[in-house]
Amino acid sequence: MAKKVTSTRPAEARPSTATPARTLAPKPAPNGGVPRVQFMAQPTLTHDMIARRAFEIHCTDPGGSALDDWLRAERELRQELGLHAPQPAAERGSCDTTPSSPRAE
Repeated sequence: MAKKVTSTRPAEARPSTATPARTLAPKPAPNGGVPRVQFMAQPTLTHDMIARRAFEIHCTDPGGSALDDWLRAERELRQELGLHAPQPAAERGSCDTTPSSPRAE
């Protein structure tokens, strides 16, 4: 009877007889192959966020009015998120805030 020859290499070192997995090439972008630029979403300040922070301020520092707590909460959250305070309409120039006087005839 003939002696069966076995490999002395460990199993992980032997070449695999299985078909290698196919690697898929990335598909070109639908805009002609130009990669899309992804922008980071700007953080938003919501009514709920301000309300929660105003309530925290009220609980830790009672004594101010509800409006004071709200404005402080909004200011602190805008600073934390790196948002700028909204510019008043008069500074934007979007509307004329000076009352017009009636014409004298």
